[in-house]
Amino acid sequence: TISFRRLLDTGDAKDFVISASPMFLLWAYNPSDGNGNSYSKHTSVGVGQVSFLSGGSTASTVQLTAPTTLSPPRAPDHTNAAGNFRLWYNVSASGDKLELTMEADTTGYLSVGFNIFPVMVGADTITCWADDSSGVVQCIDEWSPDYLQPRADTSLGGQNNVVLVSGWQEGGTT
Repeated sequence: TISFRRLLDTGDAKDFVISASPMFLLWAYNPSDGNGNSYSKHTSVGVGQVSFLSGGSTASTVQLTAPTTLSPPRAPDHTNAAGNFRLWYNVSASGDKLELTMEADTTGYLSVGFNIFPVMVGADTITCWADDSSGVVQCIDEWSPDYLQPRADTSLGGQNNVVLVSGWQEGGTT
């Protein structure tokens, strides 16, 4: 389970501005951890549409391609049909940050992305993992210019705008 936050508007050209407009939420994971800024191709992926700020609400349910019904307060705001990837989100009380918690039934990396299209190309992504040996959690703020591995924002002239809040791996779940 990994929690992090970022500003709704980071001022970084490699980050999407989170606004009231609908956007696509992409997710992926793999049973392998990353190594520095490198990691293996995802083994599971999905996409849903979300409006993080719709109607001033701080949470809403993502409409999935294979719909499921979820209820607040602790049910995930987004999950895949099998239920093995879960995501919760909230807008901070100050109204300027998006707070996300993601977990999956894997001991590898988890990734979430934002895009105006339901595809990886052009997505603003965040990939995190808890190291199997040390337990140290790493998160990378990335941009995906193509269908290859997303690149760290810092390698493209951007900034790392993700603040890790907490993270752990336990019982086959990250």
